[in-house]
Amino acid sequence: MRVAERTDNERDRAIAIGLYQRAHEIDPSQPEPLLRLVGYYRDMGYEGQVTEAYRRLTEIAPKEPDHHLEYGFQLLRSDKVYEARQSFLRALSLKESVRGFNATGVTYDMAGDRAAAQGFYRRALKIDSAYLPARGNLGLSLALSGDHQTAIALLEETVAMPNASPNHRRMLATAYGLSGDMASASRVSGSNFDGQALAENLKLYGAAD
Repeated sequence: MRVAERTDNERDRAIAIGLYQRAHEIDPSQPEPLLRLVGYYRDMGYEGQVTEAYRRLTEIAPKEPDHHLEYGFQLLRSDKVYEARQSFLRALSLKESVRGFNATGVTYDMAGDRAAAQGFYRRALKIDSAYLPARGNLGLSLALSGDHQTAIALLEETVAMPNASPNHRRMLATAYGLSGDMASASRVSGSNFDGQALAENLKLYGAAD
């Protein structure tokens, strides 16, 4: 590990990766080599190796909630929704967090269970009412379940917050579109918003028929 850290500082990626892998082989019970490798694998776009590293980390340190969260996110990227949910729930059983509640909500939304999804988003917002990912996801989920008025009110508040992103405006435009108010959707999106734009947004959010 000491040699790998020195090599890491000198930015010789290939040698550092080999040394961290060797350190893991020598003592598989230690999480640190895998955590170092995760950073390299992410930078190189090796998602399969990232997923496997986090899977091993959940076995090495099963009481560390962040390992279960990150493993869940990797599973979700591979569309393994049920497996991701189990990983998020395991993380939440160890420590409740806004990220864990929000991520679990996403898995229920992806499965079409709006009521369960919204329950998890609300639990995230009980911890931090300004947590933007949960605010956006709750607003979109409400819109998809037909509660347009509540969705629009929530998303209007959200887009006015200092750290809101263009994605939150897209969610608000989608909520207006689902309500049938294309004029407001166009105002929010800054361009003409019609049925095709709505369909494209729903596809983007994985909510298309």
